[in-house]
Amino acid sequence: MGKGNVVPFKVEHLKQMDIKELEKRFIDPEAYKIMEGEHSCTLLVDGVPIICAGIVLITTGVGEVWTITDKLADRYPVLLHKTVLQLLKKLDDLGFHRLQSICSMWGNTPKWLEKLGFEYEGNMRQFGPNKEDYCLYGRIK
Repeated sequence: MGKGNVVPFKVEHLKQMDIKELEKRFIDPEAYKIMEGEHSCTLLVDGVPIICAGIVLITTGVGEVWTITDKLADRYPVLLHKTVLQLLKKLDDLGFHRLQSICSMWGNTPKWLEKLGFEYEGNMRQFGPNKEDYCLYGRIK
């Protein structure tokens, strides 16, 4: 297993990643420039970006959590989980009382969100670019 290192998120990390297919169609790296800052990070394994994660402030105390994963992320499930838990703890310490995340209904993301303490709140009908349904998860402090 490689050595993990958490660093501040930079758009360049996205450009270095082989992003998973379900996420790739939504990603315009330049649009993520505004995500650079203290509330986002990248997990590097042996210098390679594996996951980028952060939060978008919605209103006081409420934020939308986002993650973008490389295809290699599945090789490091424990490291990935610990990194996101650290980010969530930091956000809790900053006074966020509600975190939410939107995810597709396919794959492992819904189960992973539940392991991170999020609860299913409902379907978001025709949310995807091809009118796919998505799920909303929330985590209340």
